[in-house]
Amino acid sequence: MDTQFEFRSKMFPELPGEADENINGFIGKAFCEWVRDELPKHGHGTEDQIIAEDFGWLCYLECEHPLWIGCNHHGEDEDGMSSYTAMVVAEFPKKLFRKGPDPKPALEAATRAFRRLIESEPAIVDVQWM
Repeated sequence: MDTQFEFRSKMFPELPGEADENINGFIGKAFCEWVRDELPKHGHGTEDQIIAEDFGWLCYLECEHPLWIGCNHHGEDEDGMSSYTAMVVAEFPKKLFRKGPDPKPALEAATRAFRRLIESEPAIVDVQWM
Protein backbone atom coordinates (compact mmCIF):
# COMPACT_ATOMS: atom_id res chain seq x y z
CA MET A 1 0.00 0.00 0.00
CA ASP A 2 1.26 3.47 -0.90
CA THR A 3 1.71 5.43 2.33
CA GLN A 4 3.63 8.43 0.96
CA PHE A 5 2.81 11.02 -1.66
CA GLU A 6 3.94 14.29 -3.18
CA PHE A 7 1.68 17.08 -4.40
CA ARG A 8 1.47 20.77 -5.24
CA SER A 9 -1.00 23.36 -3.95
CA LYS A 10 -1.51 27.05 -3.19
CA MET A 11 -3.84 26.10 -0.36
CA PHE A 12 -1.50 26.24 2.64
CA PRO A 13 0.18 29.62 3.23
CA GLU A 14 3.06 29.98 5.65
CA LEU A 15 1.74 30.81 9.12
CA PRO A 16 3.30 33.68 11.08
CA GLY A 17 6.26 32.43 13.12
CA GLU A 18 5.98 28.77 12.08
CA ALA A 19 9.52 28.61 10.66
CA ASP A 20 10.79 29.76 14.07
CA GLU A 21 8.83 26.97 15.81
CA ASN A 22 10.57 24.26 13.79
CA ILE A 23 14.21 23.42 14.58
CA ASN A 24 15.08 23.29 10.86
CA GLY A 25 12.87 26.20 9.84
CA PHE A 26 10.38 24.05 7.94
CA ILE A 27 6.99 25.43 7.06
CA GLY A 28 3.92 23.31 6.32
CA LYS A 29 2.10 23.65 9.62
CA ALA A 30 -1.05 24.89 7.81
CA PHE A 31 -1.13 21.68 5.79
CA CYS A 32 -0.69 19.59 8.93
CA GLU A 33 -3.47 21.50 10.71
CA TRP A 34 -5.74 20.94 7.70
CA VAL A 35 -5.04 17.19 7.88
CA ARG A 36 -5.82 17.21 11.61
CA ASP A 37 -9.11 19.03 11.08
CA GLU A 38 -10.30 17.30 7.89
CA LEU A 39 -9.18 13.67 8.22
CA PRO A 40 -11.95 12.79 10.71
CA LYS A 41 -14.50 13.70 7.99
CA HIS A 42 -12.95 10.92 5.90
CA GLY A 43 -13.08 8.19 8.49
CA HIS A 44 -10.06 8.53 10.79
CA GLY A 45 -9.70 10.48 14.03
CA THR A 46 -6.73 12.67 14.88
CA GLU A 47 -5.26 14.09 18.05
CA ASP A 48 -5.29 17.85 18.65
CA GLN A 49 -1.59 18.56 18.94
CA ILE A 50 0.58 19.43 15.91
CA ILE A 51 4.28 18.79 16.55
CA ALA A 52 7.33 20.37 14.93
CA GLU A 53 9.90 17.71 13.99
CA ASP A 54 13.29 17.87 12.30
CA PHE A 55 11.73 16.77 8.97
CA GLY A 56 8.68 19.08 9.09
CA TRP A 57 5.40 18.74 11.01
CA LEU A 58 3.37 15.81 12.29
CA CYS A 59 -0.15 15.02 13.35
CA TYR A 60 -0.85 11.98 15.56
CA LEU A 61 -3.78 9.76 14.65
CA GLU A 62 -6.27 8.25 17.08
CA CYS A 63 -5.35 4.59 17.14
CA GLU A 64 -4.24 1.79 19.44
CA HIS A 65 -0.91 1.83 17.61
CA PRO A 66 1.44 4.82 17.39
CA LEU A 67 0.45 6.24 13.99
CA TRP A 68 1.11 9.70 12.61
CA ILE A 69 1.09 11.70 9.40
CA GLY A 70 4.25 13.65 8.62
CA CYS A 71 4.16 16.75 6.41
CA ASN A 72 7.14 18.36 4.71
CA HIS A 73 7.22 21.51 2.56
CA HIS A 74 9.75 21.53 -0.32
CA GLY A 75 9.43 25.09 -1.59
CA GLU A 76 7.52 27.21 -4.02
CA ASP A 77 7.78 27.24 -7.80
CA GLU A 78 7.50 30.16 -10.22
CA ASP A 79 3.68 29.80 -10.33
CA GLY A 80 3.36 30.25 -6.56
CA MET A 81 2.56 26.56 -6.11
CA SER A 82 4.11 24.91 -3.05
CA SER A 83 5.43 21.35 -3.19
CA TYR A 84 4.85 18.96 -0.29
CA THR A 85 5.54 15.40 0.75
CA ALA A 86 3.35 13.62 3.26
CA MET A 87 3.36 10.10 4.67
CA VAL A 88 1.41 7.90 7.04
CA VAL A 89 3.83 6.25 9.48
CA ALA A 90 3.48 3.45 12.02
CA GLU A 91 6.17 3.59 14.70
CA PHE A 92 8.03 0.42 15.58
CA PRO A 93 7.42 -1.04 19.02
CA LYS A 94 9.98 0.00 21.62
CA LYS A 95 10.70 -3.65 22.42
CA LEU A 96 11.78 -5.68 19.43
CA PHE A 97 9.87 -8.84 20.35
CA ARG A 98 6.80 -7.23 21.92
CA LYS A 99 3.70 -9.24 21.23
CA GLY A 100 0.49 -7.52 20.35
CA PRO A 101 -1.84 -6.73 17.51
CA ASP A 102 -0.40 -6.27 14.05
CA PRO A 103 -0.25 -2.51 13.23
CA LYS A 104 -0.62 -3.14 9.48
CA PRO A 105 -4.47 -3.05 9.40
CA ALA A 106 -4.48 0.26 11.31
CA LEU A 107 -1.83 1.69 8.97
CA GLU A 108 -3.85 0.61 5.93
CA ALA A 109 -7.09 2.09 7.33
CA ALA A 110 -5.38 5.41 8.09
CA THR A 111 -3.80 5.48 4.63
CA ARG A 112 -7.16 4.84 2.93
CA ALA A 113 -8.74 7.72 4.89
CA PHE A 114 -5.79 9.97 4.05
CA ARG A 115 -6.05 9.10 0.35
CA ARG A 116 -9.80 9.91 0.39
CA LEU A 117 -9.02 13.26 2.01
CA ILE A 118 -6.32 14.20 -0.51
CA GLU A 119 -8.31 13.04 -3.52
CA SER A 120 -11.39 14.99 -2.37
CA GLU A 121 -9.58 18.36 -2.48
CA PRO A 122 -9.42 19.89 -6.00
CA ALA A 123 -6.83 22.49 -4.89
CA ILE A 124 -4.32 19.67 -4.35
CA VAL A 125 -2.82 18.80 -7.75
CA ASP A 126 -0.09 16.70 -9.34
CA VAL A 127 -0.49 13.98 -6.70
CA GLN A 128 2.04 11.15 -6.96
CA TRP A 129 1.57 8.22 -4.55
CA MET A 130 4.64 6.16 -3.61
